Amino acid sequence: MSLTFSAKKQGLAEISRTFRACKNVQSVDSVLDWLWSAYVYTAMVKYPTEANFMIPLPAYPVEEVSRLYYLI
Repeated sequence: MSLTFSAKKQGLAEISRTFRACKNVQSVDSVLDWLWSAYVYTAMVKYPTEANFMIPLPAYPVEEVSRLYYLI
């Protein structure tokens, strides 16, 4: 992610659309923090079956997130 791109208002709007954010992204730091948390929590619940104790997750959620990453 380019910090120059994201520093511009239209760049932050594009990031909001790309990641389907519920609210408009206000800073690149918030995006980086959100992505870090998402990957850490997903890795912590990497089970071969669906899990539903934090949020509903598919089996092998890390692989599912990786698959979605390539669709963006």
